[in-house]
Amino acid sequence: MSNTYVNMVREELQASKCTVIQRVKLEEAGELIRRSMFKLPLITREGRRLFVEMLTKMAGDAELLGRLRVAKIALGSHVPEDSYDREVLEIVESLVELEKEALSPVSIRYHDKRLVVFEKDCVVNGEKYRRGDLALLTVNELTAAFIHRCVKPLQNPLVVFSKSHG
Repeated sequence: MSNTYVNMVREELQASKCTVIQRVKLEEAGELIRRSMFKLPLITREGRRLFVEMLTKMAGDAELLGRLRVAKIALGSHVPEDSYDREVLEIVESLVELEKEALSPVSIRYHDKRLVVFEKDCVVNGEKYRRGDLALLTVNELTAAFIHRCVKPLQNPLVVFSKSHG
C-alpha cells in the first residue's frame, strides 16, 4: 500500500517539474486501506500494530510528497493541469505572489494595509467587493483575496511609469 506513495515520491524527485497525480492512484491506496480495515478484527495484536505502523508511514510519505510539490511550485514549477491537487498548488502560487507583494518596496501602503484593485467580484472577511473597487486591505484580508485570485496590488505610479517608458 505504501508503495503507491513511495513511487509517487520517487517520481516527484526524479522529475524536474511538478508531476501529475492521478486521482485513481490515491483512490486505489484508499480502497486497499478500507478493505484491510474490515480484516482488523481477524488479525493478531501484532498484525494490528504493524497495520497502524504502515498507516503512519504512509501518512509520512504523503507529507513528504506534499512538501516536495509545494517546494517545486514555490520555486517556479508549472502547476500540472490534470493533477488531483491542482487547486492546492494554485494556492501555493498565490501565496508566493502574496509574499512577493509583502516584501515589495513599490506597493502602495498605508500603515499596515496595502492598496489593491479588485479584478472580479469577491467577498473578503464578510465584506463584498465588486470588480474595479479600490480597497486598503490588511495582510490577513490580502491573503484571503490572493487565494481567491480577485485582487491586484497597486504599485507606486513612478515605478509603473518608469517600467512602461523603460
